[in-house]
This record gives sequence, C-alpha cells and structure tokens, in this order.
Amino acid sequence: MPIINKFAKFYLQKIIGLALPKDVIKYSVNRHREKIAVIDQGRQITYGELYKRAMKLANTLIGLGLNKGDKLGVLLYNCQEYFEIRIAAYFTGIVLVPVIWDMELESIILILNSCEVKCLIYHSDILGDNLDEVKQKTGVKDYIAVPYGDSLLSENSDEPKIKIELDDIASINFSSGTTGRSKGVCLSQASWVGSFYNMIINAAPQAVKGERTFLHILSLATAGSTSFLTLFFVGARQIILKKYNTEECVDLIIKNGVNTIYASPCVITDIVEYIGEKNIKLGLSAIFAGTENFSPARFKEAIEIFGPIIRRGYGMVECLPPISLISPEEYLKDGQIIGEKLRSCGKAAKGVNLKIVDASLKEIEAGKIGRVALKSPSISSGYWKEAALTARHYRDGWFYSNDYGYLDRDGYLYIPGRIDDKIETNRMPFFTGEIEDALNEYRAVKEACVIKAGNGRIVVAISLKKEYNDTKAADIIEFCEKRLGKDETPQEIRILERLPKNASCKLDRQAIKKIFA
Repeated sequence: MPIINKFAKFYLQKIIGLALPKDVIKYSVNRHREKIAVIDQGRQITYGELYKRAMKLANTLIGLGLNKGDKLGVLLYNCQEYFEIRIAAYFTGIVLVPVIWDMELESIILILNSCEVKCLIYHSDILGDNLDEVKQKTGVKDYIAVPYGDSLLSENSDEPKIKIELDDIASINFSSGTTGRSKGVCLSQASWVGSFYNMIINAAPQAVKGERTFLHILSLATAGSTSFLTLFFVGARQIILKKYNTEECVDLIIKNGVNTIYASPCVITDIVEYIGEKNIKLGLSAIFAGTENFSPARFKEAIEIFGPIIRRGYGMVECLPPISLISPEEYLKDGQIIGEKLRSCGKAAKGVNLKIVDASLKEIEAGKIGRVALKSPSISSGYWKEAALTARHYRDGWFYSNDYGYLDRDGYLYIPGRIDDKIETNRMPFFTGEIEDALNEYRAVKEACVIKAGNGRIVVAISLKKEYNDTKAADIIEFCEKRLGKDETPQEIRILERLPKNASCKLDRQAIKKIFA
C-alpha cells in the first residue's frame, strides 16, 4: 500500500494513474476483490461481486437509453444498491441526483423536473401512495424499485467504454435545507476525486492502518457519501444503517465489531447518552465528527466517554470535505483537554486554502469575523440553473460561503454561525451558535437550537438530559441572564422531549422554526 504522506497524491495520481473516481474504484476492487465490501441487513457482498453487479447495472441503464450527462435520480434509504448505483454512474458518466428521503413531495417533484431526471431508482416505502403523483407531474421515463434483484440486471458485466473527463458533472447534490431553500450543487468528477485525495493526505494513521470496519450512519444522499472513495481505497468492511436510530446504531457497532464511524454531533450526543444509561462500552478506535456545530460542552463529554479518538472536521456540499480538521493532539495537552480549542474547527486541511474576507471580499486579519472563503480541488462548479447565485459565490477559483468565522493567530478556524444567524444588538452583533454553545454548558441541557423568530425575537428549543427532566424554562432563562447578559438571553424557551432531526442527522431548524410560528 502506498505511503500516506504529502507525496501520496503525486504517487497515486501520476504513477498509479488514479485520475478519476472510476480509477480509484477499479484499483481498490483489484486489491480487495475477495474482501467483504458491504453488509446490509443480512446481505453481504465482496468488492469483486459488488463491482460486477455495478457493471451489470451500468449496462442496464445504458439499455434504458441513458447516456453520459443524462440524470439518474436516487431516492433511497441507505442500502447496498446505493453503492452499485454510484459505481455505475462513475463508469457511465450518467449524472447522479441524490434526493434526500425526508424531503416533502413538492420538493422531490421540483428536483426531478429541474434536473430533467430520466430514470428514478427509489425505495417504494418512501414514495408510497405518492408514486402515481410523481409519475403524473414529472418527466421521468423509467422507474426502478429497490431491491431490484438480479432479473433486472443486464447479463453484460463488461465495463462500458465511455470516455469520462475530469470536468464532467458527476452529481448534482441538494443541500438538506436545514437553514433555508435547498439548492442543487454541481460536483464534477474532479470535485469528488479532489476530495478523495485531500482525505488521503490528511488521514490519521489509525484510518489507514489495520482493518477498518465502518458503520454508515449518515444518509448516503448527503454527507455520508463523502467517505465513499476513501473507504473503497482502504478496503473497509462497510456496515449499512438503513436510517438513523440510536439503539440500532449501537447494536450494529457491537455486533459487527465496528471500529470507525462518521457522525454528526447530534448522533454522537445521542450515543453518549444511550451507552451511559445502558452501561455499554464500544470498541471504537476512530470517530469523525462533522456536518454541523459541535458545542464544546458536548464535544468534551464525548471525549471523556470515548477517549481522545475524535477528529472534528468542517465541510460543505459546495466544497467537499475536508476543509479544516482538528485532531486529539491539538485539543489535548499533557493529557488535559484544552477547552478553547474545542470551539475550533481546526486548521485548514492540507490541499485547502482558507481565508476570512470582509463585505468587499478582501482578506482580513486574524481575530476579525468575516465570511469564510475557500479554494480546494474539491470545490464544486456552481449551483444548478442558478447563474446569478453562482456568480455571487464563485470567483477566481474561490468559493465565498455564507459561513461567518475568524482565524486565531495560530491559524485555527472558529465559526460562530451563518449569515442568517447573525443578530444585531445595541452592544455588538453576535450569532445564534454562540448562544447554543452557552446553553449547552448548562447541566440540564442535552441539545439546544436557537432560532431568529419574527420581530427579531430570539427563541430556543431545548431537550433535556433524562436526569434533569424536571428542569423549567425559567431555570434556563436565569442561567442565560447570568452567563450571557440581557441582549443575548432568549425571549422564549420551549422544552421538547426530542429536537427534530432530518435525514442528514442534523437539527431540523426549519421544523423547529415552525414550532414558534
């Protein structure tokens, strides 16, 4: 196996010839052909068998009339078929359009029509009785229900002879829409292979040594897909969680000897609470945390439970991860946790340029808050059918995000919130994320979601730790007044049994906002 260091990209790309995602897959399959690739609810398949089925699916799609550049919609829970579909897309140049399974029917129809999807592969229990309406209101020609079985697949398992270019669009990924309207992001073959190389050159030693057994917790239609090529490369045994449930998640980790997970802070917080109640020990050796803010209080609790095995990352669909990373060596000193570092998303990853800019897009000095701007091989080519939005965010190879943050003098990135999370006061502006971090310090709080409601009100939905379920909203208000001051103290707090999550395993801020409407 190639040495994972700063020369890895040159070696793999120029010497071995892994220029495209399909090259990474072929190389990985040849190395790991007899190893178990995927275990999905009693089914298991080797890398060689998975590749063969994917080639048969590729030829099936070609037989249906799909050509390079045509759009293939995928509306699935996590499953083995997702891997076959993604491989088939990489080898045919067919553009994958993953649709998040918890989207409203109106949004699903809008995406299918906007992307001119020709074929939809779907789980019947997602669409249910709505399938006829989708057929009536979209231009989709062919529908394939999962599981589709061997009878649907072509007998031809040869690799299609289709020329794939780095600039070809590989997928159109739609954001989860937790903070607003879902937008389609065009990710090229270069974006995906660029993310793969950045992951390789930034990999922790434990991620590439020994056997990896990985549990897919996050939706493969969203952030879960970002680990696809890297897991193939290391020959990981990949366990499928259909959709997130804490008890089933922990059960799969134990039964399959899972040693590596990639999870959102919400999921990690749930697991910490669950295994604490059940007095369960998990044999994890690596946890990768990402997708949303990880409050320092919850981050610290997770480290105390799992040990210093958590790496926190920062990424987004417009610029695939890793963008920045913080590892245990950076937040520990002499075995003690450095609290301030837990607020950070880490330093810019190798292969990534990162700067903070002002309203005129000029770079600003350390310590000052501005927009986060990024340049990376994993950057997307723009928004689907949104020329004005693309021009506003993509300039000269840089992506200018709506995330607001600052760099400290050591180069560590801190992100208090997004542009829509900014709150103006008589004293100084602040962000909802800063209030959430403070609320999570309160002993009774499990999760907190701060929302800007109508008339500039600051409102909060909170779930409580079970041992503090008699806590009142007034207790939390009193804490906020002492900890934050009058301007930052929420005007209303609602205590919920559980905060709503979406398919991406993130706090569903749109659903929470409706509670206060």
